Amino acid sequence: MAATAVMESIAMMIMSFLAGFIFFYFISSQEKTEKKNQISVLTSLLIDFVIYIWVGKIIVHMDIFFKDPIAILAIPGNSQAFYLAVVFILIHIFVQTKRGQLDPFKVMEVFFYTFFSASFVYEFLQLTWNEDTYSWPYLPLLFVLLSGMVALHDRMPSMRLMPIIVFIWSMGQLLFAINRPFTTVFGYSIDWWFFLLIAIAMLFVAVINRRERVKS
Repeated sequence: MAATAVMESIAMMIMSFLAGFIFFYFISSQEKTEKKNQISVLTSLLIDFVIYIWVGKIIVHMDIFFKDPIAILAIPGNSQAFYLAVVFILIHIFVQTKRGQLDPFKVMEVFFYTFFSASFVYEFLQLTWNEDTYSWPYLPLLFVLLSGMVALHDRMPSMRLMPIIVFIWSMGQLLFAINRPFTTVFGYSIDWWFFLLIAIAMLFVAVINRRERVKS
């Protein structure tokens, strides 16, 4: 039964990100070759992120890993493993950027569109497939943000639109985290301070963008 639940979760995750890639492909104004390249880059980073989650699970459950390494497979990923994976992937991106192997701004753009559309599909599947009504009110928030992205993507550069959308998302999630027993992102329970950090980071990005516009 547990194995079936895990397989269903993986299937929903894959379908969600496939939908996210399709959304990015049709909404992005980049050349076809460039869009395919950015989807390939993000796919590679997502695979790396999954690997880092497993590394995080091993670190968090080091005692179990040394006693029974196979048992780690049965332990579901928790928020601690997720946070460690986020730190690892940020370091990974930083190193690749320093080596000239990655353009972080292009990665942010494809991730921006893919993440929100994939999140909406994932939560919709949770609601319809698993009858998980806890997706409310997160699902309506994602719908509003996606609608805003579709309406504004031709009127505003992605690097200006992104911090606005992400800030609204993080503040909405912060309110949910404060007022609900738990708040999830792709099934991972996330603490309120994580969303607060993202909101603060987006404010800094918005300030930097504004200064750059003034200079130009």
